[in-house]
Amino acid sequence: MTARKPRSVSLSASYRAVIDLLVAHGALSRADIARALRLSKPAVSSAVANLIARGAIQEVGVGESAGGRRPILLRLGGAGQVVAGVEIDPKFCRIALTDLDGQVLEMHEAPLRDPREDAVADLVADDLRAQLATRPDAMFLGCGIAVPGLISADGDTVTYATTLAWDRVNLRPLLAARLQAPVVLVNRGKAAALGELWYRGRAPQADLIYIYLGTGVGGGILLNNAVHEGADRAAGEIGHMIVDPRGPLCKCGNHGCLETLISGPAVALRAQAAIKAGRATLLTQWLAGQSLDVLTAKMVADAALAGDPLALEILEQTAGYLGIAVANLVHLLNPQLVVLGGPASRWGNLLLEATQRAVQQRALDVPRRSVRIVLSQAGDVTVTLGAAAMILRQASQLLTAGW
Repeated sequence: MTARKPRSVSLSASYRAVIDLLVAHGALSRADIARALRLSKPAVSSAVANLIARGAIQEVGVGESAGGRRPILLRLGGAGQVVAGVEIDPKFCRIALTDLDGQVLEMHEAPLRDPREDAVADLVADDLRAQLATRPDAMFLGCGIAVPGLISADGDTVTYATTLAWDRVNLRPLLAARLQAPVVLVNRGKAAALGELWYRGRAPQADLIYIYLGTGVGGGILLNNAVHEGADRAAGEIGHMIVDPRGPLCKCGNHGCLETLISGPAVALRAQAAIKAGRATLLTQWLAGQSLDVLTAKMVADAALAGDPLALEILEQTAGYLGIAVANLVHLLNPQLVVLGGPASRWGNLLLEATQRAVQQRALDVPRRSVRIVLSQAGDVTVTLGAAAMILRQASQLLTAGW
């Protein structure tokens, strides 16, 4: 076999190629970069030296070696560059700054008291300006915004977000004007899938489905390590998968959407109905005479973890509906990994094991054997990290602009 010759590329192109590679894979050695990009070692050494001098990358220690000198590892960052990742939820905004390697430097959470677009844009911009004020030497590259809704093809508009009561909200221009920096909008489920991949060290997960369980239910699909957008950027709307045609009315107008059966509000409503029907439960003691309206899914989860029979029954019902959806996804996409995340993942192994049982019961044997169903490893940072990653994926363009 004839060895492939190193490619010849312009210096600026090699800069961008090195940055893109480090974005995709994390810390690598010079030899790793040369092999992956098919560049000569002198070309890589020159590009790396220039990128270090410009503060775009830095040396971060040594890697493993099968023999001989251990290689020096390189990663993005070094001159204080930061990006922001924002999660917008009907109840809160979570706003984080990360470095160029996706490490969270600071994260704030603020209640969302006013869901109107101008108020949300002001909340995000004011918080980010306050965070950046404590880092006067930081180079702010941009902000990724994750929202629980559909995003227009041009990336400017949240076309539909039922839980926020948004219809064609031009959020990206509002924030870009306030921040005077690049802004990218992304669906929350897709951001969560990307964030989970980043948190797992960007290790290849050829086919991954992330299911976000919270006030709403969403999803993100990674096929061959790339976010699957669909024809209208609407892929992954798992919350509107109909699993019970005679089920509750959804805000979208259909009956029996998954979101109406397993979201936080749906779990709370199921518990409230059982208590009204006279079921005995720890929840009644915990309410201590308060209105049933204060009952939350978190309280139901805590009761289940405490062994409360009613809460455990609600958990099994919830996992049963989730299992139907996961089995359908397993049949449709044959994924390697299904990740359960979002606030409802606080049910922990109780939810995981109940969902696994439901999928075991419903899914065909061959695709079921190939899939692992797991809880999110990233926790609260999943969505913000994925939103930040939308900017990090543009790092080569943003860092080299004007060079």
